[in-house]
Amino acid sequence: MSLLAEYKWYILIAAEVLFWVFSISFVIVRYWFQLHRLSLIFLILFIVNDLFILSLAILDYMQTGEFSNYQLIIAIILIYALTYGKKDFKKLDAYLKEKVEKWKNPSRHTHKGEEKSADGGSDWEHARRERNGWFKHLLIYAIAHGIYFLMMTFQWEAISFETLSNISSIWTIILVVDGVYSLSFTIFPRKRK
Repeated sequence: MSLLAEYKWYILIAAEVLFWVFSISFVIVRYWFQLHRLSLIFLILFIVNDLFILSLAILDYMQTGEFSNYQLIIAIILIYALTYGKKDFKKLDAYLKEKVEKWKNPSRHTHKGEEKSADGGSDWEHARRERNGWFKHLLIYAIAHGIYFLMMTFQWEAISFETLSNISSIWTIILVVDGVYSLSFTIFPRKRK
C-alpha cells in the first residue's frame, strides 16, 4: 500500500499513457491492417485500464480515509470516459476510418457533395447536437452546485470545503471551454468548400 502512496501520480500517468497506446493500437490494427477481431483486444485492454484507474482511487481512499485531489482527478477522468468520452471516441473512430480509407484508396474519394461533420451529420445538425450537449452539461453543473450550496448551508462535511472548491474551479473551467467549443459551431459555422 505504501508503494501506491509514494508513486500514485506516476502510476496514474502511466495508466493514461497506456490509454493512448491502446487507443492508437486499436485504430492502427482495425483500420490500417483490417484486423477487426484483433482490435477488440485493444478495446478490452482500454476498458481494463479504466477499471485499473478506478481501483487506484478506491485504494487511495481506503488508505487515506479522505477524498483528495488525486481521487478528484480520477473521478474527472472516469466521468469523462463514461459521458463525453464515448461520443468523442466514436467521432474519432469514424474520422480515422475515413482518413485511413482515403490514404489507402485516394481514387475512391474524389466526389464533392454537402460537407459533413466528423460524425456524419450536416454542419447545422452537428451545431445543434453540440449545443444540446452543452446545455445538458450546464444543467448538471447547476444541479451539482445547488447540492454543493446545500451541503455548505447545512454544514454537511462529507467532502472538505477545499475539495469542493477545487472540484468547482476545475469544473467551471471545463464548462467554459466546452461552451466556447460547442457554441462556436453555431456562431462560426464551417465554410463550405
